[in-house]
Amino acid sequence: MAPEVLQVLLKRVPRSQPARVQGYFRHRIRGHIFPGAQPAGPEDEVSGLVLHDLSAQELDVFDAFEGDEYYKVNVRPQLSDATSVDAFMYVWHERRLLYGEWDFEEWRRKHLTDYTLMCGEFIEEIGGVGSAVQRSATTPAEPQAF
Repeated sequence: MAPEVLQVLLKRVPRSQPARVQGYFRHRIRGHIFPGAQPAGPEDEVSGLVLHDLSAQELDVFDAFEGDEYYKVNVRPQLSDATSVDAFMYVWHERRLLYGEWDFEEWRRKHLTDYTLMCGEFIEEIGGVGSAVQRSATTPAEPQAF
């Protein structure tokens, strides 16, 4: 997730580390500018960031932001220093809408400005971090991989 998006959603940019998760592929989604990861072959991987030190309220924001289109899975991303951590990531439900490979740099060039505006509207709608969004008792307080 882009630092600019994190700043809008959380009002800060948490400590993060580059990481990759084996066995998943990040696709484009028909009709959307954001990606959807799905389980894939063992040779496939998704690169992203592990976010550390997230509060319960921040995890709630991510859950609300990702909505029903995604479900969380426990993963063990490999960090750039070759160690691994327990984390979770969001996986897209609707396989039939997926196609091709999503490109972060292309998305950044074409859509980042509009996407951060949309994120700002979302945060206003839910009332910000720590607002009416309620934390699930089953949500682990672990780092989150994107």
